[in-house]
Amino acid sequence: MMTIPTPKTIVMGGHIFETYQILKNGKPIDELNYCDLSEKQKVFLNKLSSDGEMSLSVHRTDFEGQDWGIAFSVPKTMSEDAERFDIFLTIKINSYHPKKNVIEVGTKEDIDADALNKLSLMFQLKYS
Repeated sequence: MMTIPTPKTIVMGGHIFETYQILKNGKPIDELNYCDLSEKQKVFLNKLSSDGEMSLSVHRTDFEGQDWGIAFSVPKTMSEDAERFDIFLTIKINSYHPKKNVIEVGTKEDIDADALNKLSLMFQLKYS
């Protein structure tokens, strides 16, 4: 569940780990309603979820930055019963140099860049 920080929950110093739920039971959480997601975008998010669940993990280290991480469960083909694999996306945000953010993408699968590019193109054509 997404929690909004309050003066009582804000902690300074050290490492803070927080997880924000994005999808629950295949639907965006209520806090995302202000984003005006289209029905196509909701279907696309659900397609990339793990059984209708998706969360964003945030690791904050005061005076250093934040790491935002999310995992996408991606079907290897566009069919409904396709085998799936996970893609992990991490955004490293530097507190002192905001233009030097780093994006890391990885998977434990043996999939080459060409296959990922083709899959990405299929998703873009279907959901754009």
